[in-house]
Parts: sequence; C-alpha cells; structure tokens
Amino acid sequence: MKFILTMMLAGSFGLAAADEVQPFSFKNIQLNSTIDVANSYSQILCKELPEDKKVLGDKQCTYMKPGPYGQLNPDLATFGGAPVNYIFMNYFNDRLKEIFVSVESKSFSQIVGALREKYGPPLDEKRVPIQTKAGAVYENVVMKWRSGESTLTAEKYFGSVDSSALKFEMDDYITEVGKRRKEKSKQGASDL
Repeated sequence: MKFILTMMLAGSFGLAAADEVQPFSFKNIQLNSTIDVANSYSQILCKELPEDKKVLGDKQCTYMKPGPYGQLNPDLATFGGAPVNYIFMNYFNDRLKEIFVSVESKSFSQIVGALREKYGPPLDEKRVPIQTKAGAVYENVVMKWRSGESTLTAEKYFGSVDSSALKFEMDDYITEVGKRRKEKSKQGASDL
C-alpha cells in the first residue's frame, strides 16, 4: 500500500513539473538557460561586459548577420521566416535573462503572424503615432505575450522606421536592470 501511495505522489509531482509553463525561447535558446547553450552555436560571440555596461547584464552573447561573403548560420539567420539583422543575449549569473532580436520592419507582419500562430493573440497591443526627424508620421505597433515568468514584446519600429525589435525578457531581468540603473544614478548623483 505504501508503495502505491508513493508512486501516486511521485507521479503527481512529475505531472506538476511537466505542466509548468516555460519561459520564451528564440528557437532552441531558452530564457534562463546557461551561457553554454549560446556558446554551442557557431557565429555567436560571448564576452564579459565592461563595468559601464553591466546595467544590461554581466555577460553578453552576440550574433551579427555576416557581410555579403560570409555564411549565415541557418539556426539563427531567420525568425518567423524573416531575416535576422542581429541578436543580443544578456546574462546575469550565467543565466540568459534577455534576448533582443533586430529584424527589418518590412518583415514585422510576417513575424507577428507566426507569433500569433504559435502563442495565440497578444495579451496587450498598442498603436502609437511616432514622428521621424524629417517629420513623417508612422503608426508604431507594440504587442506583448506572456509565458511563465517571461514576456515577449514585438515592436514594429525600434530606433528607426527600417527596423523592428523582438524582446524576450525574464521578469527578474527587468527588476535587476531597474535596480542596477538606480544604483548607477546614485553614483552619478554623487559626481554632480
């Protein structure tokens, strides 16, 4: 009888772990994974960040689209069927806390379609007018999805009207960056 009860309890704990909602991933690079996962891909460079950049992470791994004569890494070169410009992966304590992906804004609808197909409708969607330095007005679209303790944000225009951004972030990353920015502001205030 004890054996049966033990097996039932072990099985129910196993089910609970299997049902746990996982954080987002960029293909097979999952948020909260170790830096070894990124290091296993060719064309990803990982490095310790200098002190003045440690607000974003302790370490950062980068993938850049190679020039015209370089070879693309087929595992990283596209997302949602669209070409990737670059990827930044930020780590705290050797755990991946943020993935930032840049793509061309002309691919935004295609990527959002793929995200809707995989994750369903976004939990939040905002449309905000933006104006370029030249005075042209565009409608920026910002969408958010949630999975476990992570958020995926898709922004149509990021930095310019030619590029879009996808940000995969663990909740504790946002908290830690806020804490580090506050500490850096205090240090800057003492230098006034």
